[in-house]
Amino acid sequence: LLAGAGLVLVAFKLQVLPLILLLVFLEGRWQAVLWSGAIMALLTVAVMPVIGVTWLLHYANLLLNVSQWHGVAAINPAIMHNWRGFATDTIGAFMASGVTISTLLLSALSLLLFGYGWWQTRQHRGDSTVPTAKHLLWALGTVTALLISPHLDPHDLTLLIFPAWLIVY
Repeated sequence: LLAGAGLVLVAFKLQVLPLILLLVFLEGRWQAVLWSGAIMALLTVAVMPVIGVTWLLHYANLLLNVSQWHGVAAINPAIMHNWRGFATDTIGAFMASGVTISTLLLSALSLLLFGYGWWQTRQHRGDSTVPTAKHLLWALGTVTALLISPHLDPHDLTLLIFPAWLIVY
């Protein structure tokens, strides 16, 4: 139930959800996925009397159209602390066409590193000399999810509290 509630919280930052959900699936935590689905369904039905039945369509429309906004500082990739922002700040000034390719390449490398970390954790399952491997995998997964996120504003860096807490633990 608690893991499902945690997934619901992650769903509020939708672009971070895919990798975290993948990790939940890889770890075989099916009950967490079922609980999160049930909680989301309950919350969806609970808000309908207040904001209407079509709120989900309006929200989807907002997400699809936000990329068309111009002059909004929050959508400026140069202020984002992810691979897209890094590529924009380093390559974008002299080769704008390379930003997307660089972002995709860095994201792919991050996903490969994450996959390697997951594989290593799986190899050491039950090994008492690596008791914190699961915690470090979740920390790596969270950092990777933030780095590959296509949209990450500075206030989203508060999400790094979770991996920092796991690493300190």
